[in-house]
Amino acid sequence: TLMLEWLDLGENKVHDFGAKALADALLDNRTLTFLGLGTNTIGDDGAASLAEMLKGSTALLSLDISSDGMARRMGDAGAIALAEALRTNARLQKLNLCANVIANPGAEALAAALLENKTLITLDLDGNNMDQTRLAGVRTNLAKEEQIESL
Repeated sequence: TLMLEWLDLGENKVHDFGAKALADALLDNRTLTFLGLGTNTIGDDGAASLAEMLKGSTALLSLDISSDGMARRMGDAGAIALAEALRTNARLQKLNLCANVIANPGAEALAAALLENKTLITLDLDGNNMDQTRLAGVRTNLAKEEQIESL
């Protein structure tokens, strides 16, 4: 029996509806450890669907929802939904959200969630819209937890 462990759908014009369909299909996933959705057109609604899937995920180790900075991108609402999922997810280790339009509210929600989540070790927020001073504060707070290796 073959089991899918790695799925990279980057640069495939996946949008919110496609992200929701994929998230629904992965609700009972027990084998997929990497899901790559970078450089697509996933906005807040698609991110919220993926967040719902993450709440019950016991296999996924790495999720890439990065953007190229040009297409439709996730903002604070999507980041806040993902933050809620991180509060209960006990498996995900890497989350790539670079080049979206996440601002201070989304970054703060993610930082607060990481104080509860003990498995995520890499969070990529490069190229978003949050205040760099505030991001430095987030880094300092998370460094005290000695959990995050890369932010």
